[in-house]
Amino acid sequence: MGIYVFYQKNNILNLFKKLMLSLLLNRKSLSLLLIIAFSSLQIILGLQEIEVYRIIGYEEQENSYGSKVASFNLMASHFTGDLLRKLAVIHLNKLTEENVQNVLNKKAAGLLIVIPQKERQYNLQKEVMYAVSDLVSKAIYIPVYICYENAQLKEVISNLEADAQKKQRLEKEDYQFIVSTEEPKLIQNLQLYDYYGFLEKPADLTAARKSNIPTILVVGNYDDYSIFPDLRKGEDESAVSAASVLYMIQHLSEMYKNYKKIKYNVLFYLTASGQISYQGINNWIAKTKNSRVIGNIIYAFIIDSVGRFNTLFVQIYNSDVLSSDSSLDVLKTLNQTLTNYNIKYKLISDSQNPLQGLKIPIFRIFDGYEDDISKKNSAQFDLYKLNRPAYEQNILFFTEFLASMLYDFNKEDKIIENEINQAFLDSCLAFLTQQTRFYTQLTKDSPINENINQIMEKYLKQVGKNVYQYSQQKFYSNKPAKLQITKRLSAFVDLYIFAGVVGWLVILYLSLIHISEPTRLLSISYAVFCLKKKKNYIFSTS
Repeated sequence: MGIYVFYQKNNILNLFKKLMLSLLLNRKSLSLLLIIAFSSLQIILGLQEIEVYRIIGYEEQENSYGSKVASFNLMASHFTGDLLRKLAVIHLNKLTEENVQNVLNKKAAGLLIVIPQKERQYNLQKEVMYAVSDLVSKAIYIPVYICYENAQLKEVISNLEADAQKKQRLEKEDYQFIVSTEEPKLIQNLQLYDYYGFLEKPADLTAARKSNIPTILVVGNYDDYSIFPDLRKGEDESAVSAASVLYMIQHLSEMYKNYKKIKYNVLFYLTASGQISYQGINNWIAKTKNSRVIGNIIYAFIIDSVGRFNTLFVQIYNSDVLSSDSSLDVLKTLNQTLTNYNIKYKLISDSQNPLQGLKIPIFRIFDGYEDDISKKNSAQFDLYKLNRPAYEQNILFFTEFLASMLYDFNKEDKIIENEINQAFLDSCLAFLTQQTRFYTQLTKDSPINENINQIMEKYLKQVGKNVYQYSQQKFYSNKPAKLQITKRLSAFVDLYIFAGVVGWLVILYLSLIHISEPTRLLSISYAVFCLKKKKNYIFSTS
């Protein structure tokens, strides 16, 4: 085991100077000791720290999936090189399912995925998810991390690739990657929180109850299932879904103050389990299935991803119950509003009901490309990039559609303003994107939960909270960690050069001694001669 030294580059010269000085002063024992010590040195430089994010680890039906390994201390190698007992480093542009599988086949001891800084604003591209999805469908016993690229890390990857391709570099070094963090722990009894409230006017509250006014259910979600739980932030599909519902809550509540005749009440429901089959709202439906609230719901609208494109898809569940006149009126109003906003749309029938227990027409609204050709030809295709103009138009469309359902407008009435309330929408997106929305982060005291509850309390009536246990999986704790990257120069690499320099200096030193020996003897002889001459002169004088 070597001795490790962290040093600044300009200090290494002092080490050589002291070593040379000890040799020239003929301190043989000290020189020998320094040479032996230097032969065991491993000099470490170029220390830097990068924030990294670990892949998910979870249990489902008593089986483990993903990775539960957090800490490591490994030499790094390019993913194309020798990976035995090393950390494989792979860049986003080389990330494929095949390359990831090759890393595992080469018995790598860890995997680090590097993504460009520009991905920070759009989160991860879908290709990342596809490439590593196989890692979370089984148990893996190596740490897997992802991080953002910087200039130093880019240089490291270039050097590792050169080493893998056996290219010669001016300076030969090894890279050690270290993550020191607490090991993941299984989270038991994870509780999630859903929030809901009604849009009924206080003055009409009693009358609405007595007349059993029919209710429209509007559902949005704010959770985000990611295989890198602590990385995903931003304006992705779940954030825009929740922000859309909150915007409609604020806007329609203001309209309630001006219009007295109401055809429907609206129940807004925001769930923290939209990505996992709407477990929360189905739990709530099961608990309240015999109540008047459930009995009054005649339509349900699920607002999904509506922040990317101008083409909307309307997926209809329980289409067999759409034959009534009121159901046809819904489709007529939907079609008219979409036409007013020049939004293309397609109706899709689906038999798998996401809201179990509700035998009513359910409309799921999401955006996308009109066809595969337009998708292929679009240079802007990105699952997580927010298209603000399209997003605002989609919000205005659905707000006007709901308003048209709720109130009897005169022909000359302007249903809603054509301009979005930018300040309110921005504030909603801000708190929804300030932290990750993975389930382990959506705890009782989560800022996201608190903000959603405050908005509903301000604009809605009979606000409630549904608390339930996440039962589909059990997650392991996952926290951002710091990766230390060190560049290691082994003294054995440069020992031959060092030995040659030392040998030359020793020879020079011995040569000087040998050359000076006759001169030193001649000086002594001359001194003795002078003393003898002086001595003879004195005696002769006396």
